[in-house]
Amino acid sequence: MKTIPFPFWLRVLFLSAIPIVSIGMLALGFWQLSRLEARRAQNALILSRTQQPPLALEAWLGASDWSELDYRAVTVRGTFDAAHEIFWKNQAYNGAPGFHVITPLKVTGTDAVILVDRGWIPYADGEPRRGTAYAPPAGEVVLTGWLRVPAVRLSDLSPQDRPPADGSPLMAWFWLDTQAIQAQMPYTLLPIIIQQASENAPSAQLPIPNLTLQLDDGPHLSYAVQWFSFAAIAAGGPVIYWWNARRRK
Repeated sequence: MKTIPFPFWLRVLFLSAIPIVSIGMLALGFWQLSRLEARRAQNALILSRTQQPPLALEAWLGASDWSELDYRAVTVRGTFDAAHEIFWKNQAYNGAPGFHVITPLKVTGTDAVILVDRGWIPYADGEPRRGTAYAPPAGEVVLTGWLRVPAVRLSDLSPQDRPPADGSPLMAWFWLDTQAIQAQMPYTLLPIIIQQASENAPSAQLPIPNLTLQLDDGPHLSYAVQWFSFAAIAAGGPVIYWWNARRRK
């Protein structure tokens, strides 16, 4: 079977593109390795913070950079405000879909109010409503948990929280954006949340405290291997083709 040779200009264009494509793929591979190192460093930082003794939150209410305390264990004394409770969408527990119950806590002896993630409840009949089914403890409580700086919506492609058209408060949120939630609260919220520890909740009772730490390497190493493999194919494929063509001649 006779092979049809490529036009000269097409071969020049193809050969000129090989180093550009290969270098680009190598750069993407090294970028994934840098992301892997950054993730490992972040995981080590998170692990070290979770292993430190709890802080008394009242002593840190004037903090200017809460990110320095992200994932730190804290204790706080206060009173829950069930009247302004909200729910966090798209939360799973052992593979089951549901919500997290988010209740404001008025810190004792201060004007500070912080949102407390009290844990997971199952997705039953649509969005939950405030009521007594998952009511917080009455009176003053001493709470232990992990301080978190919540993620906010950064992309237009991400789901958006839209307040109801009738002006009523939004009950279930995709994002725990304290600035957005602030609009339906009668007080100023701290820009952080506390994820309640399991020792603060009765066993076998909803809501279930559900702090999950994903401290794995993620897909970055496998992505890097893929990009390096693509670069090798892009660079070596034409050489193999040229060698086989010479052998056929």
